[in-house]
Amino acid sequence: MESNRAKRVRSRHKRGKASASAAVWSFACCAIFGASAQQAQAQVSDKPFLANDQKWYQGVLADPALPDGFDRGRNVAVTDEPRPDYDPVGVNIGSFTALPSLTSGVGATSNAFLTPKGEGSGYLDFSPSLNVNSDWSRNYLKLRAMGNFERYFSTPDRNQNSFDFGSLGRLDVNTAIQITGEAQFSQLYENPESGAIAADLAVLSHYQRNYLRALGSYEAGQVRVLLALDRTGYNFAPITQTDGTQTSQASRDRSVVRPVLQLQYAITPSVIFFTQGEYARTRYEHTLAAAPLQSSNSYRFLGGINLDLAGLMRGELGIGYTRRDYDASYYYTNAQGFSAEGKLQFFPSPLTTLTLQVGRTLEDSSIASEINPYFLNRLALKVDHELLINLLLNAEASYSKFQYVNEASGSDISSYGFSAGARYLVSHKISLKASLDYNQRDSYVGGNGYNEVRGLLSIIFSR
Repeated sequence: MESNRAKRVRSRHKRGKASASAAVWSFACCAIFGASAQQAQAQVSDKPFLANDQKWYQGVLADPALPDGFDRGRNVAVTDEPRPDYDPVGVNIGSFTALPSLTSGVGATSNAFLTPKGEGSGYLDFSPSLNVNSDWSRNYLKLRAMGNFERYFSTPDRNQNSFDFGSLGRLDVNTAIQITGEAQFSQLYENPESGAIAADLAVLSHYQRNYLRALGSYEAGQVRVLLALDRTGYNFAPITQTDGTQTSQASRDRSVVRPVLQLQYAITPSVIFFTQGEYARTRYEHTLAAAPLQSSNSYRFLGGINLDLAGLMRGELGIGYTRRDYDASYYYTNAQGFSAEGKLQFFPSPLTTLTLQVGRTLEDSSIASEINPYFLNRLALKVDHELLINLLLNAEASYSKFQYVNEASGSDISSYGFSAGARYLVSHKISLKASLDYNQRDSYVGGNGYNEVRGLLSIIFSR
């Protein structure tokens, strides 16, 4: 009997023979109706850069310290499926493989500064990157360098220059013990969907981020123990507003040191239960106006399930409790409540992947009218579909709600996002992308709402 994998390969070969004109027509239609919402340059990329879901963590300044651990090789997402006829080959350098790429595009936005009235502008996008991966049979090393540069035609104050340098190394001590180290230095632009500051300021805000992490893993039988320690430093640059005035953001500079312990127990090779404890010490360097420092101690405890069921689903879901105690509790309100973090992928067919992500975390606010922390509630659903072996489509809907602790009614903020997308693989060296997004943020006490439509057409050169 023919295996599912063989059927998939045979089906993909048939679809790969579809006429070029049909493929180009399909891509053109997708370019008109939308594409993915990947604007890494305009997002707070707080997840370590080696993760593949940076967009999900764009609104938080302290993402989960432990990487996703649900992939045990039983399922392959559409976007991760090998495509030997189109995947970049790379350049062999001894026992390393270098994967350079260059993305160049032209786009437009209906609201460059995310204000209630909105001012549109076209822009150019230029993004070089280089990944270098080791080919060793034991241990592992990965290096990465990337940049993103945007130039707006009619609103030059919106121009952006971001970069990201990082490395990850894994030492396989033996079959039971692994030690991983990671380092990153970046200049990033803040996500306008953050609840930390007003959107029309966030869109002009950038900062430098340094990140160090050590992770140890020990596995014996059905038990696995993960212990991580990371430190993240943030240095926010002054905001230069459209009238030329500057607003200092020194009061947002901080460092976060965080140890995390996770215990796992495998009921079966496909199903694991876990419990996790996390502590974070946040230390601010400067005061906010006449207010005291926002330094705090935070705690988070989660329990949940990690699974990978062949041909059905995989993912991880944890629920629990979080608390934040401020050094200046006489001024800032201590907060506690329900917390959650989860990512689940479903595989209704070999050609379609559904990804559901949920989260509820506690964050600091820098909005003058909202001095207390807020709960960031997030929900996103994404669909990836392989229409042809070299034509990938996607669509996504997301919702976020910022709930400020002990604030007046009407202070909560709701945000919505919708996107759709396509990527057409021309060859090993060339691919095309199109993107269209709609984002909306409601008005709230202390700030205005906005909506934006943004589109981007790009060509990607790879080696």
